[in-house]
Amino acid sequence: MCASLTVLGGSEFEYTVNKSRFISVTEHIESKEDALNVIQREKSRFPDATHHCWAYILEESGTGTKFSDDGEPSGTAGMPILNVMQKQGLSHCITVVTRYFGGILLGAGGLVRAYTNSAVGSVSAAGTACIELCESFCVTVSYPVYERLRPALAADKRIIVSGTDYASGVTLRLCVRQSDFDAVCRELTSCCSGNLTMTEPRRESRLWPQQQTDN
Repeated sequence: MCASLTVLGGSEFEYTVNKSRFISVTEHIESKEDALNVIQREKSRFPDATHHCWAYILEESGTGTKFSDDGEPSGTAGMPILNVMQKQGLSHCITVVTRYFGGILLGAGGLVRAYTNSAVGSVSAAGTACIELCESFCVTVSYPVYERLRPALAADKRIIVSGTDYASGVTLRLCVRQSDFDAVCRELTSCCSGNLTMTEPRRESRLWPQQQTDN
């Protein structure tokens, strides 16, 4: 069960309606400063744009939620963007939608649809991930044991292999959710017939792809 859902990576989506061009980006953020940096970056990327509308959510409880219509009629931009993220149950994320006015008024309903569609596009493209408490550690095995272990690691969605070092033996840098840690360690030990060396785990929060939440 995912305790906190966010976006997996940054994304960009472009949408045009009645000659108005909408460019939306969605990204994971950890703080208000991260959010402000993304907003400023988009303003710098498109300094001649008509509007830079945005919304962000920091906490799962909904605190730290802010949005801006940036000159669009009240309620037609920032709130629709925010609603898209809220309906997905997301936190720790921001969506910025930049608009180039095409000369044709869209009306309030048209603006709400345009900003909603733009946000849906970039949120969908970003993918989702759980913010999980994980254990990171290293396992060192001999080359023959590694050949036996490698297919098991590739098939086990509970384990992320973040690096592999080859020397006199093979050292694997692994990350496992805290809830799976004990079971994974037992299975690794069994697969290697006890012929492995394991470092002390380091606890950290990590973005975990949603498709990897179940094995």
